[in-house]
Amino acid sequence: PGVVVTKELMDLCLSQGQSADAGRAFFLEFAAKQMAVFRGLGYRGAYLGGVHDVASIERILEIEHTFSADDWKQFAREIRFSRPAEYYQYDEDPVSGLASPRMGSTPSKLKSKGEGFIYGLSKLTHDVMFTSGRTLSNWGAEVCRKSNDPHQGPASMRALERVSKSILYSCKDCGDCSLPDIAFLCPESQCAKNQRNGPCGGTHDGNCEVEGFADCIWLRAYERLKHDGKEQSLLDHSPVIQDQALRGTSSWANNWLGRDHAASRMKNPKASELEK
Repeated sequence: PGVVVTKELMDLCLSQGQSADAGRAFFLEFAAKQMAVFRGLGYRGAYLGGVHDVASIERILEIEHTFSADDWKQFAREIRFSRPAEYYQYDEDPVSGLASPRMGSTPSKLKSKGEGFIYGLSKLTHDVMFTSGRTLSNWGAEVCRKSNDPHQGPASMRALERVSKSILYSCKDCGDCSLPDIAFLCPESQCAKNQRNGPCGGTHDGNCEVEGFADCIWLRAYERLKHDGKEQSLLDHSPVIQDQALRGTSSWANNWLGRDHAASRMKNPKASELEK
């Protein structure tokens, strides 16, 4: 996921593969040129993938050491296999062909959208029902604590949770809800890989690489938050480790009674939160 081989690069590989040594000499030099680029950019090391013997590694290093100090700049111009109309964060320097200090002037083609009623309802409901210290949050915790099964809460409340979340989010009843972490989009039902820790990189023009899935939920989350002017909050996202022991229990009760990952985050706040 996230690796793209363009037609131009594929054609190059296929043509070199027709040579007498099946492209071995070419690709060893190709790797050496990439290492030279990394060195020129200031990296202190490089990972050599697909190289399976010491002799090949030694040959790559030997070739790389023959290059002069500024050769990497030419190599960087040569080794470019981007997709057509690909977006870059920085403009290209017309002289060097490398990135300039200026931010990219080409705006994203994707327009921010809040995605309407369900998103607005979700934000309001979360604010009213699941914000610590609020009246409904305190009441919910007390009711669930006194119920016959504190992991499920009162039967009527549990039924309301299942029906409402199934209709609104296609909820899979995981018991450790990540809706607030992803702008109220469910990773269990709307992500092929159930990604709770951010996008996997396997997208093209915002669409999931897995057949049958449409927009990446993390792109949708970004667009929703951008609409609210809160897209930078995604940078504060800490890894979410789902508690599988809670599956099939009430996520409402788990949140109110401090059993889900959100409660763990409150108990172990990040350094940036402590500073506030």
